[in-house]
Amino acid sequence: MLKIKQDVVIIGAGMTGLSAGYHLKKGGLDRFVVLSDGQAGASRKAAGLLLGGLMDQYTRIEHAYGGQIAKEMWAFGDSCLGQLALFSKDLKSVKKLARLRLIVSKEELAEAQVATSAMQKAGFDTALLTRKDQAAPWEHLGQRVLAIHREGVGAYLADTGEILEKLASPIKEKVMTGHNIRLVIRKDGALVLGDNLEISCHMVLLASHCGIKRLLPSLEPILIPYGDQWLDLQPDFQENPPDMAFSAHHGYEWGAAAPGRLLLGGGRFLRKHAGIGESAPLVEPKVTQYLQNQLKKTFVHLKNAKVKSAQALAGLRPCDELPIIGPMFTHSQILLSTGYMGSGLAMGFAGGKAISELILTGRCTWLPDKLHPRRLRTLEL
Repeated sequence: MLKIKQDVVIIGAGMTGLSAGYHLKKGGLDRFVVLSDGQAGASRKAAGLLLGGLMDQYTRIEHAYGGQIAKEMWAFGDSCLGQLALFSKDLKSVKKLARLRLIVSKEELAEAQVATSAMQKAGFDTALLTRKDQAAPWEHLGQRVLAIHREGVGAYLADTGEILEKLASPIKEKVMTGHNIRLVIRKDGALVLGDNLEISCHMVLLASHCGIKRLLPSLEPILIPYGDQWLDLQPDFQENPPDMAFSAHHGYEWGAAAPGRLLLGGGRFLRKHAGIGESAPLVEPKVTQYLQNQLKKTFVHLKNAKVKSAQALAGLRPCDELPIIGPMFTHSQILLSTGYMGSGLAMGFAGGKAISELILTGRCTWLPDKLHPRRLRTLEL
């Protein structure tokens, strides 16, 4: 059995875990390891959409927490995207897109009007475009689309594997494969156990997505898994639409269009219990068919895009619908970064960076206090 001592153990080798390791190394900390289970995790199954702001409409968080928190959370999302975009600027696969919320019902239009007004009041660059606005790409969109909500700093489409490889490159010697990982919390730190593996450490970052609840069962009530899926399609546009990341139908449809690339995901409401509770979802043929049908209604110059591949993925939604980033309130040696609410690539990168700053300096000035796990202090570990 391998027995070692480290300052930090990072459990999870996706965007969050590799970002944390990368920034720890950059900050001068060398006594750490990143544990991978050897499987393709959530980051590698992601569609490659890098989003700022929030995945849900602005009004959702404003109604729940008020204008100030909504402004802070949206700005945090923009900051996360900016940090990842800066890190990835030299990668060939990264393509900047406009971010458009396609409004397809009267109810969604009413919500978008309120959201646009609130975002403009908060100082964000946004606009609601109707079919009277000549600047909008109406010639590419079907009559299903009533209006377009243009949101903020935009988005990017990238090869996630390329980003992960850049993060892993300087810390490859730190990445270990372990199986059946278990966590034992001690007064002086933690013990990370696996098959033929025992690591004593001062701090542990839990960055293994759905695996976090198994490592820390007390989080079971507040980290809710859900299933979703997306399609990689062979585009056959007669006329290429402008490069865009888009969502529609209250976020139940989402995707991206760029030269040679067409992605579409969503349709969760067709899954059993809307996908809630699925930690290992499968591709649903009825969802694939629904997404293909909706795509033809959304773009007018699309003839018959063929599905190259379909990928199911599991997400996590905290019960209060805010990401969780920071040390656990009763055990400061256990750190979390999870529950990114559909913006896992950008927030995962920034979450790993934030955790590295907390470890290295004891503070992170740009991390909103509202995301701290102390809000979950009623839980007992």
